[in-house]
This record gives sequence, structure tokens and C-alpha cells, in this order.
Amino acid sequence: MRKAGDGAAGWTALVFLELAAPSPSGGGPLDNLWETTYSSRDGQGERSMGKSAEPALLQGTLDLLILHALQRGSMHGYAIAQTIHVLSDEVLRVEEGSLYPALYRLELEGAITGKWGLSENNRKAKYYAITKAGKRLVGDHAANWHRLSTAVQRVLAR
Repeated sequence: MRKAGDGAAGWTALVFLELAAPSPSGGGPLDNLWETTYSSRDGQGERSMGKSAEPALLQGTLDLLILHALQRGSMHGYAIAQTIHVLSDEVLRVEEGSLYPALYRLELEGAITGKWGLSENNRKAKYYAITKAGKRLVGDHAANWHRLSTAVQRVLAR
């Protein structure tokens, strides 16, 4: 691992998903699925800037999971994260530091729309809904995921 040195411009956070470890108490993080870097200008942040010892997900996986969750209906961010967690049998956990930038990006790209409203506990929350363009993206991302995961399975079987 390398630390940011003096004059370092800083790093961008890329943490997206965690595997939740099965445990009697409901599970905790087992492993980070993305190479993690933290913003650091003071030399305190440390993580690998190159290869990571931790497994990495393919780019676009978080987008696919978000868009798939939103096919079930309009949801606020926390509900999206919970839906992904539950649908993965509590294996995947989307961190809010990754979820909200992805939602913002998907909204800018026109894959989702956002509208402010009140949550179940009367708190202000932004509700997201998938658009027609987002539904097309789900199909594209899912086909790509299937193609790549099949290729990995082929390699591992040999």
C-alpha cells in the first residue's frame, strides 16, 4: 500500500459494494468488491493506487443493480440499497458514498428521474424512477453481464 505524499492531489473514492459476511448477528462486511481509494491531501489516506488484493467488480455493475431494483417501482436511495441487499440474499451491501453518486450520474444520463417527497417516516427524500432509456440500459447491461460472467465461468472450468 502507498500513502499519499506531500503535494498529492488526492484520490477519488471508488467504494461501491461490500459482501456481507454471514454471522449470527446478521452479518457484517466481509470483503470490499471494489478497489478502494480515499481522498487525501494530508497524507493520511492510504490504499493501493495500482492492483488491489481485493476482488473488483466490472464497471457498470452498480448501475445494473440500481436500475434492476428500480424496475420494481419508484424508491428513495435507502430503499434501493435495501432492495439490492435483500435480493442478493443479504450478500451485497451498497454503501451510500457509492450509491448517491451513481444515482446522480444515472439521473444526468437520463436513465432515471428524481422527485422529492416524504419517506415512510415523514422525512424529505428523493424518489427515483427508471425511464424508458433506463429500461433499455438494463437490457444492455444484463446482456453484457451475462456474456462476461459466462466467459469467466468458461475460463474457471478449464
